[in-house]
Amino acid sequence: MTRSTRWFGVLLGSALAAVFAGSGCNGSHPTADADVAALVTAQCQEALRCCTVPSDLMQYSNGMWNNLAGCQEYMGLSEEGSRYELDRALAEGLVTLSSTGVQACIAALAAQPCADFGTTLPACNAALLYTGNVGDGGDCYSSIDCVASDFCSMSLGLSNGGVCVPLQKIGDVCNQDSDCAAPGYCYAKTFKCAKLGDDRPQRSRARGRSLRGRCRRLS
Repeated sequence: MTRSTRWFGVLLGSALAAVFAGSGCNGSHPTADADVAALVTAQCQEALRCCTVPSDLMQYSNGMWNNLAGCQEYMGLSEEGSRYELDRALAEGLVTLSSTGVQACIAALAAQPCADFGTTLPACNAALLYTGNVGDGGDCYSSIDCVASDFCSMSLGLSNGGVCVPLQKIGDVCNQDSDCAAPGYCYAKTFKCAKLGDDRPQRSRARGRSLRGRCRRLS
């Protein structure tokens, strides 16, 4: 099976697929990985480069930050942040990151025209950035922890995590897109995996949290 996201969905897809539930309430944060930090910085820089209208940036960031330091801090300390989840998985040895893939993604982000901001970058495909190390039956906190053929099922695991199980097939029950094997997605009306393109336009499937989106003026 393959994974696609807007990174990281790219880390990147506004679908925000996997729920991270392992941090507790003490505000603690694992040691930041240098590659993850560099990638998040590149994403923040792209957002600031392309979202030049203050109201656009406010909408993109949900009003949580308006400068580089604020973006970096938010993505590092908030559970909504892609860096937070990846740092956690790396610190626990649940994910292996590709430094070569990260550098290629950073270069692609820097070169992307603002007219295409928020669209999928092939160089930032999650499968080129990291691989999950947890196999069937292993404990997980997010689907990024699992091998490519699995997802993290919270319903089967502990109160603060889940268990990696095989991706759901077309017609199987699901909670989110990342539960379904490609090219399927989780159809919200039935909460069952449907074939991508059968009843709605082609869309990105996301595993993990995201920073990306489009700059749009507030209406």
